Amino acid sequence: MYFVFDIGNVLFSWNPDIFLAQCFPDDVMRLKQMIFLGEEWKRLDLGELSLQEVEILQKTV
Repeated sequence: MYFVFDIGNVLFSWNPDIFLAQCFPDDVMRLKQMIFLGEEWKRLDLGELSLQEVEILQKTV
């Protein structure tokens, strides 16, 4: 039996811009483009890729 928990914007507010600005204020746009706007993030979020598959893809770039 599996349970899927979608906690983003349910249990806490998720805003990548705010997260990046708080953690990396000098590099927000570059990191947003690299991490959150890439195809890997979209596919990971949809459940089409596992974290391990994303790590493998990142090593080939």
